[in-house]
Amino acid sequence: NPPDVVIASDMNAITFLRNYYHILFSGVPVILCGVNSDLDCDFWEFDHNCIALTGSIPVSDNIQEIVNLYPDTKNIFVINDFTEAGLEWRAQISTRLASLSGDINIEYNEDRTLEDLMTTLRTLSNDAIVLFGHYNVDGKRIYYSQQEIQTRARQNCNVPIFGMMGGSIGYG
Repeated sequence: NPPDVVIASDMNAITFLRNYYHILFSGVPVILCGVNSDLDCDFWEFDHNCIALTGSIPVSDNIQEIVNLYPDTKNIFVINDFTEAGLEWRAQISTRLASLSGDINIEYNEDRTLEDLMTTLRTLSNDAIVLFGHYNVDGKRIYYSQQEIQTRARQNCNVPIFGMMGGSIGYG
């Protein structure tokens, strides 16, 4: 029996669904969640039986609150992986943080191993904060949970750590 509805969350699931919808789920209603703002998708691909929920990352409000909590912040180190989702997060964060340039230095991680990232975190200056976006896969394409990554970050970092994902709460 086919499912009553198919819910695709995040771009990898949406890509899978676009490739296999007519083979596996033809005629089944589709809900797309976590849709990137630049999704090139026509609803006819899903028999016009589709709804897409777009979202944006609330970076501006969060950064304002962070700067209010830590007014001496001069550097923000932003961490995202280099998956499709991580690069989309990076682009959205970069766009929203552009207004801070000049006042606060914004630096982004490179596509390196988790251990290399931890080495970088150990060298951050006292006027920095860390902002985790979407990071689950390191430069060697090894998967880590948010909890594991942020627990390790906390052990290797002496500045405040903030996360943009719900799974970040309590680990930074």
